[in-house]
Amino acid sequence: MPMAHIQPDSRRFILVIDDNISDRSLYCAWLEQSLEGNAIIMAADSLQEAKTTLESCRPDCIILDHQLLDGTGMDYLKYLTEYYGNMPPIVVFISGIAEEDLGKRAVSNGAVTFIPKNKLNPNLLHLAVRRILQDGEVASI
Repeated sequence: MPMAHIQPDSRRFILVIDDNISDRSLYCAWLEQSLEGNAIIMAADSLQEAKTTLESCRPDCIILDHQLLDGTGMDYLKYLTEYYGNMPPIVVFISGIAEEDLGKRAVSNGAVTFIPKNKLNPNLLHLAVRRILQDGEVASI
């Protein structure tokens, strides 16, 4: 059973999971700038590091890359469902593989939306995360 954890303040917690340091740093910077300190942004470069992060806090939103060094984003989506049951954190699934089928599989496995990396930009990421944090869901972006 996951540990219940109350955040120390009213800011939201966002976890960015991507094994590419340049992409991970860029997405964190975009989020920090667009959310203006209203969220705690943490990053993980592997599934194992992301799993360890869950032991100490519960993210409100996860930005999850598909291809990771120690597994796939699909593996992590399944893990989130096992760990949290029917109330996993909200996930934005991203990938350098811009295949419609991948996006459909991600959404059917629990992600709220899929954004190909070649379309990802600061405004789109901000829009997706803002909608999630405000409404708990993402309409078509």
